[in-house]
Amino acid sequence: MNQSLSKNEQEERLRQLAAQGDARGIQRLLESIASGFDINSPDDKGRSALFIALAKGQSKKNPPVIPVLLTHGAVVKNGNILPPAQMPKLLTQHANAQILRQVVNYCFQRNGTSLLREHDLVLEVGSGDGYLKYLLSLIQPQPPLIQDIENRLVETELSADIVYNSGLKGKHIINKGISQLVDHWGEAFTSWVISLNVMDAFTLEELITNMGWVYRLLKPGGLFLHIMSSSIHPHVFAEIKKIHRDSLLFPYYENGKLGLRVGILDERLGLRLKSLPSFPGDWCDLFMKNPQQYIEIANTVTGIFNDRGAAGTVILFRDFFIGKIKKAFEKTGFRLLYREEIEASQVVPVNAFHRQIPGANYFENNLGLIITDTFAHISQSHGAGKVMEKAVFLVIIGQRV
Repeated sequence: MNQSLSKNEQEERLRQLAAQGDARGIQRLLESIASGFDINSPDDKGRSALFIALAKGQSKKNPPVIPVLLTHGAVVKNGNILPPAQMPKLLTQHANAQILRQVVNYCFQRNGTSLLREHDLVLEVGSGDGYLKYLLSLIQPQPPLIQDIENRLVETELSADIVYNSGLKGKHIINKGISQLVDHWGEAFTSWVISLNVMDAFTLEELITNMGWVYRLLKPGGLFLHIMSSSIHPHVFAEIKKIHRDSLLFPYYENGKLGLRVGILDERLGLRLKSLPSFPGDWCDLFMKNPQQYIEIANTVTGIFNDRGAAGTVILFRDFFIGKIKKAFEKTGFRLLYREEIEASQVVPVNAFHRQIPGANYFENNLGLIITDTFAHISQSHGAGKVMEKAVFLVIIGQRV
């Protein structure tokens, strides 16, 4: 019967069988396909058969479906690749992509051989609007391993608003939170779970709970990879504020180190600091919206403290998270394999995102953001219309034991 169908009809039939979880039907169809048949032909929304099967939870309902599709070369296609909305992510996006290349080489490759198993997928939790896939797309030329990971990457996101808005732009993300994924796909779903600026948003209690779910999603010996860049979540400020209820908290920034300054202040100094511009919400939210203003206020605060000789404790967001993830690993059965700050830099043409900060030509994302120099200076060093991006990411890898 399948031979009587046109190529387009066969491809549509495959997507229908994938949605139904019919592994035998898929196998029969693939054994009698017409010339030119494309197993990854997307529907009118840009979704491949493999993505449709995953979105329908078929890895748990009908486990053979996913291996059958992967064996025949199926990949995850879920529509358009979207640039992120937050400025800190965009100012050093090319340097960020180079770091990601290094992370991928470290994590997924040994002696030139990919560690991705034949029937494995790469699960990303808290994908947002797809920044990880966007960074993978910036790695050019794209080596086979990067292509392999991009083809196997399954993006998931809890926020229905983000998923809905991305869908309006032609990007389709599976609308599930970490705690829902075990029920959706079953335990031991994959050997790889990736978090890009997600786990550092949780309180310690939330982190322990979510790492417990990640443990169940991973196959024995599977790896959890967390990458922390400059995008500091507002939730972190709220958590630190609960610990230091009676203290004044102000931005801290020095040589790319981003955090909060906690001070026990005398009345005069307190009044002077309180005269600084105040913002509804928190300082982390300000950094996400306007990193340059955050840095300027942080420098002013540092100057005031230094002038008065006031004591104060500095909490770096990076160190705050490292302490939490270690405790969470211990509680949930993970072994810390790797913790490192990885650095990369790249000279690139000036783009619209760089121009949003007038006069700057050097952008450094060091778990924070450094903005210095002038366009003229960098142009003399690297050519007209060029800027340098430099980035440092914190990479943490844990293994399920």
